[in-house]
Amino acid sequence: MPSVEQVRWAIERAGIGDEDPREVLAAHLDGLTWERFHNELRDSLPDHIAERIDEAEWAAMKRRVRDAAERLLCMVAGSRS
Repeated sequence: MPSVEQVRWAIERAGIGDEDPREVLAAHLDGLTWERFHNELRDSLPDHIAERIDEAEWAAMKRRVRDAAERLLCMVAGSRS
């Protein structure tokens, strides 16, 4: 798991300024629709992996990413003094 310092660095590097990183994350994940995955990302995966990803799995993967990232972002927010 990345450290608080690494997450802070990533937030700064992303250049989101005063925006809430959780809101930025949610907006980006919302933009990664099934159609976008299918049209733009699927072909970059090996066939044996791409074949296993249907719309339900795509939504589940996005939830897992959101949950993990939000935990990290909350850890950073909780460490501010």
